[in-house]
Amino acid sequence: MSVEGRRPPKKDKDKGTLIINLHATYDRYKMLYPNYKYYTQVRNPYERWKSMWKHLRNAGLVEKEFYPWTLYCMKYLPKGDFLNCIDRPDLWESAPQMELDMLFYPQWTYIREEVEVHRLEDKTIWKVLGKTEVHRNKSKRLPIEWTEESRQLVRDYFKCDFKEFGYDIT
Repeated sequence: MSVEGRRPPKKDKDKGTLIINLHATYDRYKMLYPNYKYYTQVRNPYERWKSMWKHLRNAGLVEKEFYPWTLYCMKYLPKGDFLNCIDRPDLWESAPQMELDMLFYPQWTYIREEVEVHRLEDKTIWKVLGKTEVHRNKSKRLPIEWTEESRQLVRDYFKCDFKEFGYDIT
């Protein structure tokens, strides 16, 4: 289920970085591995939204600051127009192995009854899996400007995630 490809180049490098994309839905994995027990981890929608912006920004796909990007993006997401949520579609088209829609779909759309769900903030998945907690994918700190308007837009778009996973909307 993995896909190899090159991440778009960053400003200080002239070549992209080799990546292996292991993101896939339960539905895809279940076909290949029908007898496995499945676990997933969900994230607070506000934190997830910030993380999406940082990820896309660090990859060179988004140039807008957080607040204008949120306003712009939320015009297109309800229509399923994910490509308009990035500023550099030319870079995206050179990286077809990455699935943009997976970043933006609400988390509840991926959940199946037979999958055990854990909230990232609760840190319960580590114990269940018998693993020591590790953090390998930390992005550099970027300034985040939340306004009531941007919070409301995120609340509206991810309203089912807030409800399904018991996240506070404040």
